[in-house]
Amino acid sequence: MRWVLVSAAVSAACSQIGPRPPVPRIAIDPEFIPEGDAHETAVTLDGTGSADELEDEAAPLAFRWEVDDPSGRIEEGAFDEPVVVMTFAGDRVVSVTLTVTDPQGLSASVTQRVGLTAR
Repeated sequence: MRWVLVSAAVSAACSQIGPRPPVPRIAIDPEFIPEGDAHETAVTLDGTGSADELEDEAAPLAFRWEVDDPSGRIEEGAFDEPVVVMTFAGDRVVSVTLTVTDPQGLSASVTQRVGLTAR
C-alpha cells in the first residue's frame, strides 16, 4: 500500500495565491417593474456591497455600470458611481452589469436583471 502526503502539496499551493480581483455585488430595488411602466418606477442599482475582500478594505473601488436598455434614464447618480437610480420603459427585461476595479487594476463583473410583472 502506498501513502501520499496531500496536505503539504495543498499548503504550498495556497501560499502562492496572488492578488485577487474585487467581488462585485448588485442589489436591485425593486427587482421587478410593471410591464409598460413608461419610466414611472425608480429602480435603485446599488453596488455598495462590492468589496476587495482579500486586499486593503480602505482602498477605493472604481465602478462602471452597463445597462442593455437604450431607453433607460438616469434619475440620480451616474454610471461611474456605486449607486445609480434609473427608470425604464417596461417593454422588456433589462440586464444590468456592474464592473468593479481595484487600485491595482484588477476587475470583476456581475450581471443581474430587472424583471417585468404583468399589470
